[in-house]
Amino acid sequence: MESNWQLNQALSPNNPGLAYSNFDVRNRIISTLNYRLDWAKNNKYVSNFSIFFSAQSGAPYSLGFVNATVNNTGQTVGLVYIPAVGETSKFFSSANQAQAAAFDAYIDGDKYLSTRRGQFTERNGARTPWNVQADFRFSQDIQVAQGKHPHVLTLTYDIVNLTNLVNKNWGIQYFSPNTFNSMANVGLSLEKDAAGKVISAGNATTYPTYTFNKGNVTSYSRDFFASRYQMQLGLRYSF
Repeated sequence: MESNWQLNQALSPNNPGLAYSNFDVRNRIISTLNYRLDWAKNNKYVSNFSIFFSAQSGAPYSLGFVNATVNNTGQTVGLVYIPAVGETSKFFSSANQAQAAAFDAYIDGDKYLSTRRGQFTERNGARTPWNVQADFRFSQDIQVAQGKHPHVLTLTYDIVNLTNLVNKNWGIQYFSPNTFNSMANVGLSLEKDAAGKVISAGNATTYPTYTFNKGNVTSYSRDFFASRYQMQLGLRYSF
């Protein structure tokens, strides 16, 4: 119960509103192609060539604060207001205007954040790139004994993620880490004074004052193991 509350990306965790699920697969295209060749025309030597292709929408994730909020709700994660064009400088002190410019550049360079100018981010509003992959299998059946229950020796050869074998930049598999409930950090922190105390005007209508560290920005990740092509051989005896 505590994790569900703390890791709920919402402006008000007690009234979060509707949002897309972490497991939402918006669109998916699947295709299979198989070619069967009976060399002896009597099922004694049969080859199968198969390709399985899958392309699906990227995984959803949220962008905002990690291990911090600006409204003191006690949440571990929180959504963030994205300044409108020309408004960003108001969220940074006069000494940190270079950070304001860097944050503006970060917003403009992000496909999702650039659409949220003047609005808060949404739970699972952002998405990773599409995951596209093709797999290949070759199998060779050799009938070693006939009868009511033929004995068949089958040799298989698989290439998992054939797309990456064809081109090293293809077949990349993306995901959003679940450490903070698929939450990514925009790199903002509340500015603190020399004593480490958060600078606040004590007025709900006052702009919060941030610092921006591009090194703290997080996003989606690559599955380095699944993104590499793999090969395997198999042998089966059926009777």
